[in-house]
Amino acid sequence: MGMSASQARFLSLTARKNNVEFEGQQINQQRTTLSNESASYYSMLCDMEVPTPPSIDDYTKVTYTFNDGAMTNTLISLLPDKTTAGANNRYVVNYVEEWQDDYAIVPAASSMVEMKGDDTFAIGSTTLRKIGGAVKDVTVDGTSYHIGEDGKYYSNNSNSNRQKEIVEGDDNKYYVVLGTNEGYKEGDYISNNFTKGDKSKVLKINGKLCYSVSGTISNVGTDSNSGAKIGNVPYYNEVSDSQSELKSKIKKEFEKQIGSALNDDEYAKTLSESQRSAMLQNEEYLLKMVQEKTGDSGDFYIRYVQNTTTGNYDPYLYASSELHQEQKYNNKNLGSIPCYSLGSTRQTREILHKEATVEKDSSGRYVAITINIGQNEEGEDIIRTYALTTTTSTDEEAYNDAMNEYNYKQHEYDHRIQEINSKLEIVQQQDKQLELKLKQLDTEENAISTEMDAVKKVISKNVESSFKTFSA
Repeated sequence: MGMSASQARFLSLTARKNNVEFEGQQINQQRTTLSNESASYYSMLCDMEVPTPPSIDDYTKVTYTFNDGAMTNTLISLLPDKTTAGANNRYVVNYVEEWQDDYAIVPAASSMVEMKGDDTFAIGSTTLRKIGGAVKDVTVDGTSYHIGEDGKYYSNNSNSNRQKEIVEGDDNKYYVVLGTNEGYKEGDYISNNFTKGDKSKVLKINGKLCYSVSGTISNVGTDSNSGAKIGNVPYYNEVSDSQSELKSKIKKEFEKQIGSALNDDEYAKTLSESQRSAMLQNEEYLLKMVQEKTGDSGDFYIRYVQNTTTGNYDPYLYASSELHQEQKYNNKNLGSIPCYSLGSTRQTREILHKEATVEKDSSGRYVAITINIGQNEEGEDIIRTYALTTTTSTDEEAYNDAMNEYNYKQHEYDHRIQEINSKLEIVQQQDKQLELKLKQLDTEENAISTEMDAVKKVISKNVESSFKTFSA
């Protein structure tokens, strides 16, 4: 090979080697980029939160209850008594009383009512009757008489100042409501015969001035006041059977006062005059109940429907405000009107901040509680001990919702993992391809270097031979 050819070949190999080295640098740069991308994916994997399945324990709670007669009481909280720092196992307890009220106003199915006039409404052949007008007293020969709950006649004698409404306070005690013109004020003391004394302190219950009475529901009050119930204290001086003429006069006067308004009432037709009067009085009580239930202080209408199972007549109540809404009626003056009746419902009342002590078993669960429920009239603490029933309940619906959410998150997690792994696999394949190409370039570079060494030797020999020729 001539000198010129060898030099040309060497230059060509040098250029080719430089090109191979440049390609190798580009591949290394690509591999660096892939490495950074791969590190980013691994970082994503590390940062992902692994879903945790819900624990059934998180949706299970232990409830402690105790019974007090017909009441079921459920503990809300049991906190150490701060005044004693929890010493002697003393606590402050809050609990909820729950009982079945079998004489409560409950919603009933709507009725198809016909509007027959401004204040006349009917269901079928039965005309609705506005509640009101209970006959409580009549006057015969200048003397006032009353029909008791027992159907007997009583005169309003000199003890009529004891004929007061009885109410129940928040402390489960009974109180007699004072009249508005009796000259008492809150804080006064009153004796059994309604004269100022040192028996009981006058206080307010539901805005009414009252005084406390001793005894239970069966003998509330004093003296001949036994048998009184919440509402009105029974009247005194029963009209005896020997006063037949007087009883006849009283009966006729009551019939006259009650009037013929009830003669078309199928239920009223089955009742005596004293029972009719009691029915009207009961309707006024129902009126108060339904007004309190609905928050509607207006008038209500009533009808009675015979229960085919029991044979009793059940009252159904309709709000005047609903009956008078003309838009509820069609062109035939018929409209669907909501109504209420008597039924059973669960009532609750929260009792707060009662002093208590508890007993525990070997496992640490409460087995009994002793509560200071208040004080009697003598100011002595009333202490009651109750056995505690432990109930474990699980909110299955909430747990299933949590499990469904976990399954959804687990599915998303698995899908994301699979997606990242797929991208990592692609990066790894690309890196392997670049690595293989880089090895090929290394092999090519080695071959070029070997050939360049050979060409260098040829050039070196040519240079040496040329210098020998000229030096000769």
